Amino acid sequence: MNIEKTIFHLSGLPTTGKSTLIAALKQEFLGSSVLFVPEFFEKIPNYVLQADSANLERKCKAQRWIIDQNKRKNQLILDCHSNLVISERGIIDAFAFSYALGQGVYQDSLSYAGTESWLSGITIFLVANERTIKERLFTRDGVTEKIWKNYWQPYFKRVIVGYRQAKKTIKKEKFIYINTEKEQKQSIVEVTQLIKTIQLVLSR
Repeated sequence: MNIEKTIFHLSGLPTTGKSTLIAALKQEFLGSSVLFVPEFFEKIPNYVLQADSANLERKCKAQRWIIDQNKRKNQLILDCHSNLVISERGIIDAFAFSYALGQGVYQDSLSYAGTESWLSGITIFLVANERTIKERLFTRDGVTEKIWKNYWQPYFKRVIVGYRQAKKTIKKEKFIYINTEKEQKQSIVEVTQLIKTIQLVLSR
């Protein structure tokens, strides 16, 4: 049976509140038919976690693992009987982070993912300014000023450019940006109401 689905991809840079938002949405839609799709279905292999410091071949291998996870997501959503799907990240994120690993990795990822018919939806992208992200990383992960300047700051800048490039690839995907510098509860309420409103409009 072909069911019209509204697909939301929850995205954003680290520390913008994605995990907290997903946990809150699961409580909000508890007992409903909403399908929540995790970022990954399996434990992340070490070679994926360590891809940033690897050679080109291992970086490509790592991103192919992530794309394979997204292919499983794609098929799960395609086969499901729910008309509302909330997914933790999506293929656009995979492309964006591939770009951050280098142009060779990005091109390999596009080629590897190219034959898949990716389902498009609405990406809710959580944003915060650089100072806020930096402060959260310092508090959450104990990141030092040196590590921030040498690694995280340039890495985030590459990822942001990667998102701009990835948006050109999945052209039908719509983006909605949510500022998470306000109180966390306010962001959660805003996103919850947004999802319910869009679902109501599209179901008419």
